[in-house]
Amino acid sequence: MKIEAIMFDLDDTLIPSQENVDTALRATCAPVAEKYGVDPDDLRSTVRQTAREIWRAAPTYAYCERVGIASYEGLWMEYFGDEPEIDRLREWAPHYRRQAWTQSLAVYGIDDAELAWRLAERFPVERRKHHAPYAEVLGVMDQLKPSYRFALLTNGAVKLQNEKLDLSGLRPYFEIVLVSGEFAVGKPDPRVFETVLERMNLRATSVVMVGDSLRSDMAGAHNAGIISIWVNRNGGPAEASVPPDFEIRDLIGLENTLSLL
Repeated sequence: MKIEAIMFDLDDTLIPSQENVDTALRATCAPVAEKYGVDPDDLRSTVRQTAREIWRAAPTYAYCERVGIASYEGLWMEYFGDEPEIDRLREWAPHYRRQAWTQSLAVYGIDDAELAWRLAERFPVERRKHHAPYAEVLGVMDQLKPSYRFALLTNGAVKLQNEKLDLSGLRPYFEIVLVSGEFAVGKPDPRVFETVLERMNLRATSVVMVGDSLRSDMAGAHNAGIISIWVNRNGGPAEASVPPDFEIRDLIGLENTLSLL
């Protein structure tokens, strides 16, 4: 059957999410380097690890894992919605951010509550400065748009993912945008893939999934009967348990792969 639509992931497929986080963390850590002589890159790594540990120990972790909200996103996202889990996250977020920075500074023997709070407030500002897509993304999507319908399927909180989409300038490309936070379940659950298919009135065999995550994007597409195309920007090995149907290094390889189908 002819491929009619492309289902894209967002983070680290179209937008360099991890790179953007690191850029924002380096900028946020700069005052610590100036005041205490701590290496910004070393502190950046410490903040990531510390935040992850606090995040995973929280009572909201099961929900965040289910919908795909990462610890580094919790350091800057806004919480909208009236679900009980969102209410708990909203209430807990200030404590989480303050503790992430306080405990990270403590690793270097720094006891400075005022600085920790200023860093917690600065990171969201720095993070919102960085949302540009990968260099090749807009050109490839402009080239493919006349021939295919586009959908976006992304894990995460609704407000956060929509903010990324708007600030990146990518929203106009997509006919359908589905964020896992709408359903309290995310990729690789086949139900979110099937929901996109229903909304676009398409069969699984006429759609491909393009994403960077083997466990979320590739496994989820396989479970839903959708052809999977793995964007392997780092050149890492595929896991035997979730082999993609096709592999590309970046989106430049997408057109050629589609021509094979």
